[in-house]
Amino acid sequence: MLIAEYPTLWRRLLALVYDLLVVTALLFVGGFAAMLFTGGTAVPSGNILFQLWLVLLVAGYYALSWRKAGQTMGMRSWRLRLVSADGGPMRWPTIARRLAAGALLGLPLIGFLGCLYQSQRQSWQDSVGGTLTVLLSKD
Repeated sequence: MLIAEYPTLWRRLLALVYDLLVVTALLFVGGFAAMLFTGGTAVPSGNILFQLWLVLLVAGYYALSWRKAGQTMGMRSWRLRLVSADGGPMRWPTIARRLAAGALLGLPLIGFLGCLYQSQRQSWQDSVGGTLTVLLSKD
């Protein structure tokens, strides 16, 4: 892993678009799996267990991807990798902090504005989570 530089805001947003396609597919599969427990009928709107199930699917996708390789599918496509700020491997507490920060700041895309103002182009999710997003070299 050779670090070429820190990623731009546009590269991060494009990776996010790729990940949204994967997340959409996961939500479809999760909805289908829930229908298996309702006898093939739609889950009633406002069902808190169903909503929790979908949130866990999305959080699990990001958490397991970051823990295993430091990359989601979108990040891999755009040569981005998430690393711990101390240079070590991604640990579960670090991942949990970043997920919480991403849920609060990333959903409305506010957290990505940090990329425009910080020296290492880090989002506010990175700052709060104790992580760095790096751009890998082409090699």
